[in-house]
Amino acid sequence: MDLARSWLAAIAVYLVVATATAGTAVRAGAEDDDFSGDGALLWNALPMLAAFFLMVVLAAAAHPASERDRRTRNAIAIFSIPCLAVVAQLLVGIAQGQAGATAMGTVGALAGAAAGWGFLVLIRRRRRTP
Repeated sequence: MDLARSWLAAIAVYLVVATATAGTAVRAGAEDDDFSGDGALLWNALPMLAAFFLMVVLAAAAHPASERDRRTRNAIAIFSIPCLAVVAQLLVGIAQGQAGATAMGTVGALAGAAAGWGFLVLIRRRRRTP
């Protein structure tokens, strides 16, 4: 059950950010051409960076403190959903033939997950320092 809480937190973040990004794109009147080049950075990479940062941080926060010392289980709790989301994003992007947008979204996702992990390491170090 402890893994499910972390996974649900990550899924909720992804759905909220994806819905907000899609809604913003629709309200802004974005067209297919807007999702390549600089548009791919704006509509794919930056939202994915934010989403995956929050996914990692909130999944870690949802994981019980008693389980955090078990490193393998902690990593599974934190990174399972982000990894699955990256794979799903790649498969959908390849199937749709949108290599540029998919690459930008993937880079943003990986950067966000890495930044989230780095943030968690920084927080953990600060708590241990007297």
